[in-house]
Amino acid sequence: MKHTCALLVLSTALCHGAWVQLGQTMHEENVTAVSMDFDPDGLPAFAFGYNESAGRTTIPVMAWDGVQWEEDTRRRSQFGQGYHEFDFKVRNSVKYLGLKIHYRFGSVLNGAVEWRGCYAFHNDLFDYDIDSKGNMVMLWVSTLPTDSSYPGTGNKLVLVTYAGAGWNQYPAGNAFGQQTPVAQQTQADRVTDVKIVRGATDDSFVAGYVLGGEVTVFNDSKAANTLGKPWQGRGLDLVHHRTYGTFASYIVAGTQSVGVKRFALDASDWVDMGVAVASSDLSKIKTTLAVTDDGTVVVAAPDATKDTLLHTSTYTIGASNSWALNSFEAAGPITHWDMGANGFSVYIVLSENDGKGVRVVKSDF
Repeated sequence: MKHTCALLVLSTALCHGAWVQLGQTMHEENVTAVSMDFDPDGLPAFAFGYNESAGRTTIPVMAWDGVQWEEDTRRRSQFGQGYHEFDFKVRNSVKYLGLKIHYRFGSVLNGAVEWRGCYAFHNDLFDYDIDSKGNMVMLWVSTLPTDSSYPGTGNKLVLVTYAGAGWNQYPAGNAFGQQTPVAQQTQADRVTDVKIVRGATDDSFVAGYVLGGEVTVFNDSKAANTLGKPWQGRGLDLVHHRTYGTFASYIVAGTQSVGVKRFALDASDWVDMGVAVASSDLSKIKTTLAVTDDGTVVVAAPDATKDTLLHTSTYTIGASNSWALNSFEAAGPITHWDMGANGFSVYIVLSENDGKGVRVVKSDF
């Protein structure tokens, strides 16, 4: 079924920070993941997956044309286990999907070559991004024995760089790229989060990970080039803003609170921006973070007791010194969500009603 959705506004009074729905709800059963990004014109696009018969997953990619949602393309899983999570990106007008298959297998697929690309098998956790030259960087950890040929084996956290366009051709070039060890996990101290995003220039990046409950962030191609001091936390998300620096959201150690830290462009250490959400659901460890062009920081996290409620909290650099809570409630339980900012607007794509519907909401700041 091809999805086409027109604009639907939830509120007729559009005030600063009000959430409105963009387009109609897309109704599919068994939604397993959602992920969003923006095309070169700044228009939102997103992908969502839903399970069909025999566990196979279909992933429609939806693009906003300024008036309505149009289905751009779709990907169907060739694996009986389906796709359990994925990360959708648009880079240089090309769409990519970073997929986890059967929880232990990963792959980054390129929409420009019929969703083929670099196959990163046998990893426990990975995240990726792609620069303006088509180079891909990835954080990757695996519990496979050290004698395996795969990156990140032997419990090593590895930074993998895939140079040029070779990785996203098919058949793939060097499937394992250039590898730089970053950290070592043990049976007692595990890597629980990895995150990598584009940095100050199109060919740089900022990366972070949580090892044994400690958050570490570094930049560019040097794992030793750590930003500031590590701190205790988990549930990491990262955003780099070319004017305001790097921001990290995380769950504060020993609490249900979501905190935010900022590393300004000329800083020598992180500045604590305080608690954005005081009580979140630790069973849904994910927190999401976005920053607008004017320095408004937005955090989203699920409520600790009400599964239909998503807390969104805002803080404007230079204009406020506290967080303002501006949450919204869905029609049914929220199972997945993702958030992104473009210009002065923030968008959230979410699945609700226990995975039976997908919609996008927008707020202007």
